[in-house]
Amino acid sequence: MSTEGSQALEEFFSSSRSVPAFQAQPPSLDIPKIPEVLRQVSHFTKRDRKFVENGLERLQRYSDFIRPEFESRGLPLDLVNVAFAESGFDAGARSGAGAVGLWQFMPATARAYGLKVSLLKDERLHPLKATTAAAEHLMDLYDQFEDWPLALAAYNAGPGRVRRSMKKTGSRDFFFIARSGELNKETRDYVPKVLALTHITRNLRGYGFLKENPLQSRLQSPPQNYDSGF
Repeated sequence: MSTEGSQALEEFFSSSRSVPAFQAQPPSLDIPKIPEVLRQVSHFTKRDRKFVENGLERLQRYSDFIRPEFESRGLPLDLVNVAFAESGFDAGARSGAGAVGLWQFMPATARAYGLKVSLLKDERLHPLKATTAAAEHLMDLYDQFEDWPLALAAYNAGPGRVRRSMKKTGSRDFFFIARSGELNKETRDYVPKVLALTHITRNLRGYGFLKENPLQSRLQSPPQNYDSGF
């Protein structure tokens, strides 16, 4: 990654924390220092650093239109990490379950947000159109649940599944619900994964994903990590 590109990425991500509170509705994601999230931070900063590096490279192709789509709706830019978790910013990604594109839309959800999905045309593969649909979907999920972890769980598992889990447990705390076993493992892991990637992209320099010159590197404090609890 070029120095110029790295700096642009840092400014893009850091800007999500510099928006005045009165403009940040819904609120930014809170990153709890709990084992589920810390394990994912450790995974992506140690064992699977290449996933993060490759994703940051790809993001440079899309940040110019992702940002206005989210800002125009008052959504936190941290939500770019949903696409990071879903596809690693690979616009051509396809899952075995039938999800496609940057934001890994299933056909029914894609069509509900105006994307054409057919044998001849699949707009889930169109990065801008899919991003517009994802921003609208995330806003709708937040309006339903008024809580980002629950909204993220619903993005992965579907709103109905999350509501049933809430009813069974009598809780609105995603992590309480997840620990109860009422959500499948994929969803239990998914929300911590998004939150961990959010923490990492807020601290790219500290985790060594932005390269410095040798003098700057020697002056750089060591990255916080799983062992230090952030």
